[in-house]
Order: sequence, then structure tokens, then C-alpha cells
Amino acid sequence: MNEMTFTQGMAMDVSLRMMLWMLLALSVTSAVDVYDVCLPLPDKITEIFVDVQESASVGSVVKKMQYNGTHDEIRVTAIPNTYFDYNDTSQEIILIKKLDADGGNERELFSMRCQLATSPLPTVAITVHMLIKDVNDHPPVFDEDNYYINVSETMPNGSVIPTPVAATDRDADKNSNGRIYYSIPEMYSSYFEIKNPLRTALTLISPLDYETNPNMTIHVTAMDQPTGGATQMTATTTLHINVVDMDDLPPAFDEPSYTGIVPELSPKGRVVNVTKAISARDQDVTINAPLRYSIKKATNDYFQIDSNTAVVSVNNPPPAQEFSIMIEATQIDNSFRTDTTFLKIVVSAINSKPPTFQQPAYTASVPESLPLGSTIVTVTATDTDFGSRLLYLFAKEEDVFTINDVSGVIKLRQALDYERETEYSIPVVATDGQFNTTATVTVYVSDVNDNNPVFTQKEITVDRERVQDELITKVEAVDYDYNTVLSYSLASHASLFAINAQGELRISANQDNLTENQYDVVVIVTDNGVPSRQSSAVVKVKFPPLNPTIGNVTMQEAGSDVVSICLGVVAATLLIIVIILAVYIVRRLSLFRRLQSTEQLDKAKNRSSLDPRGIMFKKHPGSRAPSRVAIDFSNEESTDGGTTLAENPFTLDGNSNYGYIHSDESENDRDVDEIQIETAVIPYRNVGKFPSNAAVFPNMEDEDGLPINELSHSYQNSSLSTFKDSNDSLHSDSTSSKKGLMKSMNGIGTKSLPNKKLSWAGNGEMPSNKSLNSLDHDPGISPIDEKPEITVYF
Repeated sequence: MNEMTFTQGMAMDVSLRMMLWMLLALSVTSAVDVYDVCLPLPDKITEIFVDVQESASVGSVVKKMQYNGTHDEIRVTAIPNTYFDYNDTSQEIILIKKLDADGGNERELFSMRCQLATSPLPTVAITVHMLIKDVNDHPPVFDEDNYYINVSETMPNGSVIPTPVAATDRDADKNSNGRIYYSIPEMYSSYFEIKNPLRTALTLISPLDYETNPNMTIHVTAMDQPTGGATQMTATTTLHINVVDMDDLPPAFDEPSYTGIVPELSPKGRVVNVTKAISARDQDVTINAPLRYSIKKATNDYFQIDSNTAVVSVNNPPPAQEFSIMIEATQIDNSFRTDTTFLKIVVSAINSKPPTFQQPAYTASVPESLPLGSTIVTVTATDTDFGSRLLYLFAKEEDVFTINDVSGVIKLRQALDYERETEYSIPVVATDGQFNTTATVTVYVSDVNDNNPVFTQKEITVDRERVQDELITKVEAVDYDYNTVLSYSLASHASLFAINAQGELRISANQDNLTENQYDVVVIVTDNGVPSRQSSAVVKVKFPPLNPTIGNVTMQEAGSDVVSICLGVVAATLLIIVIILAVYIVRRLSLFRRLQSTEQLDKAKNRSSLDPRGIMFKKHPGSRAPSRVAIDFSNEESTDGGTTLAENPFTLDGNSNYGYIHSDESENDRDVDEIQIETAVIPYRNVGKFPSNAAVFPNMEDEDGLPINELSHSYQNSSLSTFKDSNDSLHSDSTSSKKGLMKSMNGIGTKSLPNKKLSWAGNGEMPSNKSLNSLDHDPGISPIDEKPEITVYF
């Protein structure tokens, strides 16, 4: 029992193992199949890398998937994702949310599962790495709008000056879109430059000077560096540079030299009267170091100086002469920084004489248009006392002129106006500090034509009759320039009106010339200044409405004459047009008739019927000149040389010559549809059965010397002949023409044209005697002055 149980257990275990191995084999086989068909093309790998632009719009297709298997074999589903989704029908990966690579999200994983369409298991995982490509959608941004730094003016060239200026760019691609370059404008390129554009550090290339530029403002620009043709974005900030003043300059006196005066034998301590106080200051403005004054290289001890105030005074009573001393200013904190100036001291003798002007009175004449600041006159005075110093001033307050107290130059301060003031009298004083002397300066102002004349009325309207020499009005004008003479003239209608020197405007034309109801007369007034000035006014002269009668002719009559003339012109024009049309119609009808006749003749010549037609010519006794025959195919008999149609027993397949005969008239006068005939045109080869024709030309021989009655039946070499001189015919161009040259029959020279083939009827039989007799009963030779009745056959 136990053995049986054991045996059965062993058998079941083997069966289970076999089933498991079979399932495992099926799974492996199925897995191999699903893996093969789910592989994405073209690389057949389950990890794919796709570049996606950050600017891609929502709903756009990111990737079109292709698989090794068909759509019916596999099913692909996407694992939910924030930005992407998968459409299994179109096998497309679609963007469902706006991307932003600038927030650090430069890569996004998108996972999908692929399985067989017939079985949910097993599945193949497909991973798509979305590489989000940054676009330049953010400009650089500075941390501050204004930055401040201090730079010493003693900083040497080539020094690098660090700055706190910095900008950031949110674009993720720091190698292009997010990479920032810095620059400064060219206006400061003489002082600074940025050698490394990735940094804002400045390199000093020229020395700074606080006294020249204590402050500088530089605009720093930050630019990103996009690729692929994207628009570059920029930002700007302001860098304020404060130049720090350093003790790099020595002190300086306000003046390069000074002048002072002091009386002789002045006691010690008397201050020398200096024209301008002696003063010096440190050129380093912000430092402004204190200074000490001293007299350098003194050869005597007549004078002394206060070391703090630079006031010069008498140390020992000086004699009456000039002295020149050097004064030095030294920085207290740096004795090496000094400056010097010179002081000329004039020790004057005891003042006993007043100053004297070179002339007691000065005069000047200037135009009223003299520019401000112009020199009017210079006054000069002298003092015989040694060392005396003279000063000039006005004796009373003066607003129009100024005077230099040292040089005595008088200049214009206010504008002159001749109409307001023509003369100025100015007392001028010269003083040596003790004595005063006065002189008078007289300034005469000359008039300048600087005012336009002005009409009292700019526009005047008057009503007047058309009367010659009638006073219309009197215009008045004024000129504020002195002694101005005004003249009047007319700028319009000067042939109808006149104006005199008093401004009286009158009618100068007779009433017949005044055809308007109103005239705007422009009056010009001109002054006699140099240059002259002028202005204008308008006088509107109104007349009563014109009478419709002009002279002895009324307007209605004049209008009637004009209408008559116009109607005559129109009638003449119409008559000319009618004549032109009539001539044109006549010429067109004539041309039409000629063309119609030519067409009918051509039709007759080219007719292929077995019943050809001919032309019957009727004689006209007593006329020797050739008759002009109009060819008519209407089967009606014509009058006056007309023709009738008759049957032709010959066919048109033979050879025939036809054309014009000789005439005294010019051949150029002959039309294409006309023919002149002077003799009968008949075949001159005879047939045995047609003796009547042989009798027409007895004893005649053909070109081969054979008698006509002995000729054979053939007409292949037959020809037609007529009278023609040796001259060329005007109308001999081809066999298609209805004109030709015919062979002579009376000894006159001939000129043959190509022959036309003639024959009997198409059946080879001769025409009946009846028909021949009806055509030619008794042919014979007629005198040339008596034209027979003939028939021309084509």
C-alpha cells in the first residue's frame, strides 16, 4: 500500500513538472513573439530619445511611433503622464501641457506598455526620454537698477575695477540662451573697457581726475547668446562711478600776478592796497588742505605778508619806487606741494596833482542797431604823481552804458532806439583815490530804417461809378522812423487805376475797360530808408452791375452771332464728312465691280465643263481703233462693244495663246477684266472633216511647213494667234491669267506665251456641222477698218 502510494505520488510529481515545463516553454515562446513585434522602429530598441522644443504648442505631435508589428497585432497603452499622452489609433505621442525647460525640467520620461492584441500578457515596456530643448524666451535680468562704486583718481592704468553688476537669465541653456555677455557704450571707452564679456569687471585704460570728472554714469548692457537665428534679448542697468579725490595736486593762486599801491614813507603795518586780494587754494577740492603764505627771495624788508591771510603790509617805510616780490603758498601737510605768484608794489610819491583827461570831451556817433557789448569810446586820463593808480567811473548812475574802471572802455549795455533817444551825455570821472577829474562823453544815435510803414486801414471797401479820373479813396500810412518819406504804388490793376504821392486812388481807365463788378486793388507803401521797407493794403472797389448792352450791340445779338458762327462751322464740317464718305463709297463700288468681274472671268477660265463658253464680239463699222470689251458672263447681250456667250466646240485641255492685241493706247490703262480683240481667234490646224475652216486661210502652212489641210487629227500642238507688236505685254505673267500674247497673222512681230492645250470634244468626235455653221457660217478675211463679228473661245 505504501509502495503504491509512493508510486502514485511520484507519477503525479512528474506530471506536474512536465506541465510546468510546458507552460514555461509556452510563456517563453509568447514572450519572444511579443517582444519582437513591439520593438519600435527603426532602431528596434525599447528606449527612445526624442528632442522636444520648449515652445511646442499643446496638442502638437511629439513623436510618430512605428513598430515591428502591425497595428492589428499589438496594443500600446501609455502610463499616465503630466505632459504627454499616447493615441494608439494614430500611434502618436501628443503634448497635453505646456513645457518649460527653464524650471529645471529639461528631461521628461514617458512610459508605454506594448502587448499582443490577442493576449494581455506578457507586455513590453517602452521608455521615451523627452529631451526638452530650451528656447530663448527670457531676457537677462539685473539684480538692481542702479549700482555704485568708488574709484580713486590715483588708480594706475591697467587696474581691474570689480563691480557688483550682475544679471541672470532664466533660460535653461547656459551655453547659448542663458549665457550673458556684458558691454558698455563707446562714450566711456576712453576710460574703461570690459576685457572679459562674461564678467562686469572694468579695466582702467586712462587716468581719472576728480577735478575734471568727479562722477561718471555708465550704462551696462547684458545680452544673451541665442542660437539658430533666435532674437537676442538684452537688459540695461546703470553703474555710477564716484571718483575719489586724492591729494595729487598742488595749491594754486587765483591770479598769476597782482598789483598794489602804497604811499611813500608809509608807516609800518600800513596795508598795501592790492587791486585783488591775494589768495590760493588746494586744487584737491575735497581735501582742501590748509596753506601757508610767505615772501620768497626778498632783497629788502620793506614789506611783510601774513602767513594765513596773505595780506601784504609795510614793514619799513619804503621810498617812492616800484617793487616786485615773489609770494609762495605751501600746503601745511605737504611742504612739497607749493605754488608762487608775483606782486608788483608801486610806492607813490605824495599825491599833489589830480589826474587829467587827454581831452575834456569825447563824442561818438553810433547807429541805433548797434549790437549789445559793442565799444562806444575809450576815455584816458594821466596822473603825474608817481605810482598813482587811476580808476574810471560814471559820475551818475547809467543803465545804457558800462565803463571798465581800469581801462576806461565804455560799452553798450542796452539796445538803442533813435525814436526814443537820439543823444546821450555821460559825465565820466577819473580818480587817483584823492583827486577827481571829470570829462563828458556825448553819444549821438543815428536813425536806422528799422520800422515798416503801416497803413491806418489794411482793407478798404468803396462803391463807385465807372467814371474816369473818379476819386475812389485816399489811403494813409505812417512810419515811426524819423524823417521818412512814403511813396505809394499799385501791385495789381495798375492799367485801370492810379495812385499819387498823397495816396489818392483814382480810376485811370475808361468805363469800357472796367468789365468787372469788383476789383481788389493792392496798394503798396514804401519808405525811403536804406534798406527800404514796405507794407500793403487792399482796396476793394465795387461798381454797379454791368448793362447787358455793350456799345450798340446787345448781348442777345452778340450771342446770336456766336450761335450762327458755330452752326456754320458745324455745317461745313458735316459737308466735308459727306463728301469724303461719297468719294469713299464710289471708290469702294468701283473696286467691288472690278473684283466681281475678275472673279467671274476666273471662274469661266477654270471651268471644266464639256460645254465651254466663248465671247461673241460684234463688229462696229467705221471704227479703226480697237474696241474695249467688257467681259460679261450673264448670258445677256451687251451694248456698245458688249459680248454674248456662245458655245465653244473645243475643250480647254488643248494649248492656246490668248491676250491683248496691239493698241496705240498705253497698256497700263487696261484693267485685268478687259480684253481688246482686233481679229478672229480660231484654231489654225485643220481637220479632214472640217473643210470650211481650211477655206478661211487658203494655202497656209504650219510651223513645220505642212499645209493646214494635210495636218493630222491631233490638236496637242495647236495654238491661238492674234496681232501683237514685239513689245512686252503688261499682262503676261502666267497661263492662269486670262490674257496672253497671240501669234501674228499679218506679218507683225509676235511674242508667244505658254500654250494652252486644246482638243475636240471629250469623246473625240468633231462638233456637228450645224453647230459649226451656227458659229461660223462663212468665215473670211475682213479689212482691218471693218471689224467682223468674231467669237473668242477659251
